[in-house]
Amino acid sequence: MKIISTVLYFLVIPFALSAYPDVCSEIAKNPSLFIKQYHDKDGFKKFDIDNDGILNDIHCKWAGTANIGTCYYLSKNNQKIYFGGDDNDNRIWGDIFFIKYNKFSYFLNAKNKNEPLFLSDLDGKICKFSSKVIEKLIPKSTFEYSKDLCNAVENNDLTKISYIKFLKKPNKTIKPSFQINTELFKNSPQWNFPKKIAQFDYNNDGTKNNILEISYQSSAGRGCIHNYFDELDENGKSKQSEILSKVRDLINCGGEYNTFFKYNNLIYFKHREKNYDISRNTYKVYLLKNNNIQTVCDYKQELVVEVEK
Repeated sequence: MKIISTVLYFLVIPFALSAYPDVCSEIAKNPSLFIKQYHDKDGFKKFDIDNDGILNDIHCKWAGTANIGTCYYLSKNNQKIYFGGDDNDNRIWGDIFFIKYNKFSYFLNAKNKNEPLFLSDLDGKICKFSSKVIEKLIPKSTFEYSKDLCNAVENNDLTKISYIKFLKKPNKTIKPSFQINTELFKNSPQWNFPKKIAQFDYNNDGTKNNILEISYQSSAGRGCIHNYFDELDENGKSKQSEILSKVRDLINCGGEYNTFFKYNNLIYFKHREKNYDISRNTYKVYLLKNNNIQTVCDYKQELVVEVEK
């Protein structure tokens, strides 16, 4: 069975479970819809977590830059009973939803409303879920050659595209033109690390430029890393490039996958992000020209959720 939403697609894979197959398969069909219908929003305060018909006092809190959570309920003898943790310390690394389905109480751990992790009751985990994303680059009709280009990038066809190689080491004194406000981020340290230099016509104006690749890293939350680019002047010093600043503003954390490549004598920028929440992934191709950023390949994803056997 396949249920299609306006944004995401969900697929249920047949499986055999000794118990609770109905609730697990119903979640996998469309997690966000299931949560919307069966999540008890008051569960963070009162919830019949032990299925005895009496509401229990629930206490949950999230703390730290990684936003790690803990939940417990008070037993009949007023003892704290922790539940819902992803590890032996009962830490919750994502979201937790209090589910009332067919008169039974459950709690669902998830990365987000589209990516469930596991369903539990007080006896333990009932079923686990896995999510994968099927990605597709979508050609823009404004570029007559975009279909061939997008297919070449998607299939990594090196007979049609060639990636720019950054090989030259930068001067140790180089500082990126984009400077982090260290006072603003003093509680969550962030760093810029110059990597390598390449010379190419990144903005397709007929002139080759020295371009510096920079690694951005942050310790905030779960930790964060991505790469961006800066233009160097004739003295090897960083200078502010308006179009590269615009490109940098498009980039979020999601790994050092951003790169430039050549196709039919023009240079293109591939923007790639891979996130812990895979529904937040990004994959696009841009042409930088006349100080404008033009989208050549847009992005579409299908999120597939399966109940693990």
